[in-house]
Amino acid sequence: MKRKILFLFIVLACLSCEKVLNVTLPYEGNKFVIYGELSPQNVISVQIERTYPPTGEVEFTLDYLNKTQVILLEDSKEIDTLKRIANTTIFTSAKQFKPKEGKSYQIRVQAPDFLTALSEPQIIPPPVQIKRAGFVDKVVFSPQNERTPTKFLEIEFEKPSTKGIYLISELVTLHQGISTSSNSISDMTIPEFGNPCVYSFSSRRNIFNGDCFTKESNILNFFVELKGTAETLPNQFQEVTIDAVSIKLSSSNKFYLDFYSQLSPTEGIFKAFETARKTVTNIKDGYGAILVKNEATFIYKL
Repeated sequence: MKRKILFLFIVLACLSCEKVLNVTLPYEGNKFVIYGELSPQNVISVQIERTYPPTGEVEFTLDYLNKTQVILLEDSKEIDTLKRIANTTIFTSAKQFKPKEGKSYQIRVQAPDFLTALSEPQIIPPPVQIKRAGFVDKVVFSPQNERTPTKFLEIEFEKPSTKGIYLISELVTLHQGISTSSNSISDMTIPEFGNPCVYSFSSRRNIFNGDCFTKESNILNFFVELKGTAETLPNQFQEVTIDAVSIKLSSSNKFYLDFYSQLSPTEGIFKAFETARKTVTNIKDGYGAILVKNEATFIYKL
């Protein structure tokens, strides 16, 4: 009984000492968050979102996009007003406009009650030339799945002579035109302490510092797993043997690397324990990024 009385006393004491703290949370105003990857191979398309005040006093709707203008600039001149795809955050060119090599592009986004956001100029780089691709006749093992049959893929390419070029590799293994789960791992990502010439986003996607390739013709090597799973029917997955590799090599710039390398893979509650880092953006009075690349695609059939 004494314990119950003591517990009740403590609760009442805590309630009586309750104090309302009037803390004003900082908010820098309504800003746009913009993201897009521009390339000569694709029609211009960007995603437009927004910041929200930390008080939660704004409804999370897309109504603000009804009055939003998204303007495309080429070499500082307005050339197109992008149109919103219904009920989405995506704006695209109704003219089916594709960027041109050597031209610079910017995106300007404006709406009532928002700061006007403008991306920094980004120049479309010249493309990489894929000269050949093929398996090398040598015994290798997958660095990730030692028991999975694996071959060594060699890709010969010619990089642009432009200074400051970065190369993005995207390899997807295929079975009858369907992507599989098997990995394609760059041999440059294997060293235990990393390689300053490459940043690995995943087992399928890497970005290379072009200055590390000094020859007229250069070689990239990948460990390609020959077996994986594929969705052969809707919601039905089975183990398959790959019959082709889709190879995409794109030229880009250092900002592409800077933006993606600062994105954290950490999820859930563990994000609370991350070290604070400066947000990488090229949007004035906004957030996000407008990135550029020039793609070259090659299908290697086994």
